[in-house]
Amino acid sequence: MAEQEKSLAEQIDLVVAKRLGHRIYDETRRYLEAARTAVLTEEVVILVGPPRVGKSSVSRQVFGAHSKQAPDEQDHMHSVYVPAGNDSTAGAFSTKAFLSACLNSIRHPLLSTDVAAREGRLGDSFLSRTTEGAMRSAFERCLVARRTQFLVIDEAHHVLNAKGGERSAGAILDSFKVLAARTGVRLVLVGSYDLLTAVNLAPHLIGRSQTIEFPRYRESERDMVEWTRIVRHYSCLIHEDAHAMDEYIEALYDGSWGCIGALSRWVRNALASCRSEGRSIPGQGDWARTRQLGSALAAVNAEIRRGELHFSTEREIAIPEAAPTLAVRASKKPAPFKRKTRRNEI
Repeated sequence: MAEQEKSLAEQIDLVVAKRLGHRIYDETRRYLEAARTAVLTEEVVILVGPPRVGKSSVSRQVFGAHSKQAPDEQDHMHSVYVPAGNDSTAGAFSTKAFLSACLNSIRHPLLSTDVAAREGRLGDSFLSRTTEGAMRSAFERCLVARRTQFLVIDEAHHVLNAKGGERSAGAILDSFKVLAARTGVRLVLVGSYDLLTAVNLAPHLIGRSQTIEFPRYRESERDMVEWTRIVRHYSCLIHEDAHAMDEYIEALYDGSWGCIGALSRWVRNALASCRSEGRSIPGQGDWARTRQLGSALAAVNAEIRRGELHFSTEREIAIPEAAPTLAVRASKKPAPFKRKTRRNEI
């Protein structure tokens, strides 16, 4: 049994480690790299897309921002990565808890709980007595001292869960803009399609932002050809046969919304399911047993459809109709001062 569990762990590690490059990820990475070059101080790059599509991975790759990043030899941090969360009572978004995460990410020498724990100080106790205003000032000064150029806020759509609803969410995003203006950083906001709703609550942010979509694979012929290639990649890892999972291609698409991260999770869960019953290769029952519940699939699909509809309608460019051409008069030109007065159309 121990040998079998080890084999399962090795196989799951293989699925996780052998990440394949695919078209939509590469396209989004190129768009982000171009935006990274074009964005100026105080401006914002917004990356949105469905869940488990790879938004966090591609943003960390492009901006070089990681959760365990440390200052360099000069105590500088080119990029700072901060995950936003619902850390307050009843799952609400808390600005103080978010600032605490910011101070941890930037490795503040006094107010970071990670640094305090390493040095044997009671960081949490000290932090609880620090006001939110003092924490924000400390973070702003640290951004300047670290010479940070990019502040990447992941899961930024969680601001919609702040106490006070949408009004508070708009105010929080406006405060991000003010922070960028004071420190000279470039903001990168990453989140689900709900982030579009949050950004629209802060009109002053819209004029400074560029929005990029990380889409899923859709049911077009081109996308389904790429999806088939991706499924066969996982089939090689599990069965050592590229075509062994061909009969599940459409079902795997429907159960993972066309998102690679969701497909990877499903493959790992199916492996665990088959090994729990003493088998080495997942069968139809394992795929069915580990598929997301229908209610969960419906909820995520509804969010994805809303987001995709936003992009399909908002980015339609209205092309004005051609102005009517004035007909050329073929009659003889009247003598001067005998022409009838004619007003030009507006």
